[in-house]
Amino acid sequence: TLFGLLYLDNTIFTPNCISAIIAHKKESLGYIWEIIRLAHATMFAPLKPKLIDDSKTTLSFGNNSKIMVSLGVQATALHNLHVSEYAYCDPLSIEMTIAAAGPNANITYETTANGMNHARDVWREGKSLLKLFHPWFIDPAYTVKANNVVLSDEEKTFSERAKRDYNVIITGGQVAFRRQKHNELKFLAKQEFAESAEECFLSSGF
Repeated sequence: TLFGLLYLDNTIFTPNCISAIIAHKKESLGYIWEIIRLAHATMFAPLKPKLIDDSKTTLSFGNNSKIMVSLGVQATALHNLHVSEYAYCDPLSIEMTIAAAGPNANITYETTANGMNHARDVWREGKSLLKLFHPWFIDPAYTVKANNVVLSDEEKTFSERAKRDYNVIITGGQVAFRRQKHNELKFLAKQEFAESAEECFLSSGF
């Protein structure tokens, strides 16, 4: 959502700008595309640019710029590229898309983990990248009602790490939520509700 809106703004206000958002499946693209279309449709009228083309996958504007969604883009000089669920995308297709982008293009990735694959390699070896990891517990919505939760030694370590690394004070409801997810998902819990980058990559892909 964030990069979809940022790249929409950049496309609207920059002449001759081409932006693309790609993902591993059409369902993901459809969700992102609806957000972009809604943002454009509800823009403040004096700032809203004229549409030249409005299709299922592309919005083209009067400044000769366009933003699109696709499962892959080749032979197009992109100025902005966002890759959604990078760990589930075909790495060769992504490399070919990036090769078409200009040297000063804005390129961003977001993903959940999917084992020790290309995404994990990029996370570990991408020294020129700005890398941001977001653990599940920074979102206060991930909690359940719980009373008098007594923490195990492992849960105390988890809580201390959350406070030290993210300044988040873990509640009893979050601990109960964590227990619930670990019981439901078993070893996949550390992938789907990640607490550290290395751990989430190592906890999947069996």
